[in-house]
Amino acid sequence: MLKFLEQFVYWWSSYARASDIDAVCSLETVVIGHQLNEENEPFVLAEKNGDLISVIEIRGARRYIGYQDGERMVHAFAEALVKRMRSGSGRQHSFAMGFRSDPDSAGALIGQMLEAQRQTAKVLGIENQRMLDERHQTLAEMCTDESIYLVMRTHAHDLAPHEKKIQRDERAKLYRQMRKDQGAMNKWNAQIVAHPIGSIMPRHEAAVMALMDDLS
Repeated sequence: MLKFLEQFVYWWSSYARASDIDAVCSLETVVIGHQLNEENEPFVLAEKNGDLISVIEIRGARRYIGYQDGERMVHAFAEALVKRMRSGSGRQHSFAMGFRSDPDSAGALIGQMLEAQRQTAKVLGIENQRMLDERHQTLAEMCTDESIYLVMRTHAHDLAPHEKKIQRDERAKLYRQMRKDQGAMNKWNAQIVAHPIGSIMPRHEAAVMALMDDLS
């Protein structure tokens, strides 16, 4: 009886009142699909409601962008998003954006970009690299390292009825197998992770890869 009371108090003080990180976090697990990112790692995150999300980092331009070039880039970006939003029923995907600006890291980034020129100068026997040093300093004072984070979400509620049934059956089967393998694991202190499988995963991967192609 005392053990049950202790478990109830733990549940009430954390999950029920949303004061625990697990209670306010909607992410469930990382999903390993058929596609990997540039670091050969999975890039799809699953939420508890069955939605899948991926985050695409769009780095700032590494060269001077004029007004017309900037307008063309914005138009192409908008067209890529519109294309994804119109796919299927028009309710399959949604997007969110974040922005990062870090002036302090611009110097290190520019140093990496100038490293090839420094190595070429060494090969040619040029020891005086004052010009590159001054260029590095000037660009570091003028430039900022910026990125846009585009979050793409594929909604589970847009699945067809038969797809939802398959999804539920597969998740239920996976939960049963996990409970069987857990043995003496304490369900009050351990996270139960089940990844979504079925129709939504290939749909999300295909949309992400198509968006990447449109943005590249």
